[in-house]
Amino acid sequence: MANEEFVHLLKQGPQIWNAWRMQHPDNQRLDLTGCDLAGLELPDANLSRADLSSAKLSQINLSQATLTDATMVYVDLSQANLSRANLSRAIIMYANLDAADLSQANLSQTSLVETSFIRTNLHGSNLSQASLTGSDLTETLFIETNVNGVDFTNSTMYHTVLAGIDLRSVGGLQSVFHHGPSHVSLSTIVRSHGTLPKKFLRGTGTPELLIQPLASLASQSDTSASCYISYSAWDKEFAGQLHADLQDLGIRCWLSPKYTGQQGEWIRTPWYERAEASTNINDKVVLILSEHSINSPWIEIIVNNFLKKERESKRPLLILCQLDDAIMRTEWSWLADLLKIHRVLDFTQWRKKEAYDSTLLQFLTVFQGSH
Repeated sequence: MANEEFVHLLKQGPQIWNAWRMQHPDNQRLDLTGCDLAGLELPDANLSRADLSSAKLSQINLSQATLTDATMVYVDLSQANLSRANLSRAIIMYANLDAADLSQANLSQTSLVETSFIRTNLHGSNLSQASLTGSDLTETLFIETNVNGVDFTNSTMYHTVLAGIDLRSVGGLQSVFHHGPSHVSLSTIVRSHGTLPKKFLRGTGTPELLIQPLASLASQSDTSASCYISYSAWDKEFAGQLHADLQDLGIRCWLSPKYTGQQGEWIRTPWYERAEASTNINDKVVLILSEHSINSPWIEIIVNNFLKKERESKRPLLILCQLDDAIMRTEWSWLADLLKIHRVLDFTQWRKKEAYDSTLLQFLTVFQGSH
């Protein structure tokens, strides 16, 4: 049974719990078996190496929590919030994760054997080298999910969403049980280079007239880049024009506006943030620099996130476009550092067609050159 002292500490909140763990680093295994923590708010909690077998954790908030090397056999995590949580190398077997939010969670090398994932959100999560053997994936959302090396042997699918994922390196697709059709996006077929087994595609309900030609994709790959236009809502007119022109030129791009409230606060829009966070290795971010954006609370966060991605991918991802002379008057140190390593495209005269067209040509040169 669970150690009552541990349960009492957890019920006092993540700050007290994490402070206790820092004071007791030698406590390698935490016995929380069978405990009832359903509905608790424990974001950022450190539960690494904890034994949560048979625990009742439905509707718990464990967003951004650390659960590395944890043991969770027969655990109930239905409707739990595990977004951005780190569950790497955890043992999760015979568990209930129905309707749980695991978006952008780290599940790499995790055992997820014979676990129920009905209506579970795995958008943007990392399942690299995880095992889903025998698991129920009914209505599970695999959207932009890293499934490199995942074992799907004897898992069950029905109305499962497989969108924007590369299935080339996964195992066990031939043995998947299909209780009805699922949704395989064109982007998944393209990213998988036409290597998906015909038996698997037939099980998902893919029309036969599409299955036969898919083998021709095996020797092809999509290396074209896309971009997100990130801008202050005040600069909507310019962003809309740039978006339309890039689309006409054959460049895939999406608008990602940022909104600021009357008090100057950043009004977060999860869908836009999630879209930018899921950019693949070839995607760029076009950052519109103006007096409105430079003085907004969101811009430094966006810049730092994508500078980190640039370091990781070792390729330029940010394309800077200025609409006024605000960058010359700012005293922000982060912007000064950014301008040292990135060229700025001058769209200050964007309302004049000749000037706009000239800078747009420069944009295309930068965009294609950074690919």
